[in-house]
Parts: sequence; structure tokens; C-alpha cells
Amino acid sequence: MTLPGYVRFQLQWAERPLLNVGCGGNMAGFSGPDVCHLDMDVWNYPNFIHGDAHRLPFRTEAFACVVLGDVLEHVLDPAQVLREAGR
Repeated sequence: MTLPGYVRFQLQWAERPLLNVGCGGNMAGFSGPDVCHLDMDVWNYPNFIHGDAHRLPFRTEAFACVVLGDVLEHVLDPAQVLREAGR
């Protein structure tokens, strides 16, 4: 299967430690001890946190990179989610 361009971009440029918000099926296959997955649904990933992208349960600057793949169209307040990801 050929990965979509945005996923290839994520794989090329995502720095660690990484937060994968709205991880879902984890299309990019992010893994490892320096990757944390967060979603409203429950997934069986190492370092998985059940949480809301509008209120990330992490300290400011806890991650070098935050990935939001196919997320913003599913949230109530995309601007709030982007503010949280940016901190």
C-alpha cells in the first residue's frame, strides 16, 4: 500500500519525542518509547493516553513534535486543538 503524501511527510519530518493526537489506526506506524498516542477512542498502543485534544494532559513543551493526522475535521474547536498542540 502506498502511503498518502501527508503521511510520508509526517514520517520524514516528525521529531521525537512525539505526540500522535487522534492516533486512530496509526497509519504512519509511529512507535517506540519516545512516542505517545492520544485519542478519544481506546486503542491498544504502548504509551496510549485516553484523552481530549482540546485539553491535552501534558506539560507545556513536553514534546518536540505533535502530529494531528485527519483530526481537525472531527473536533468541535479546531483553533483550540491547534493552541493545545502548539504549547
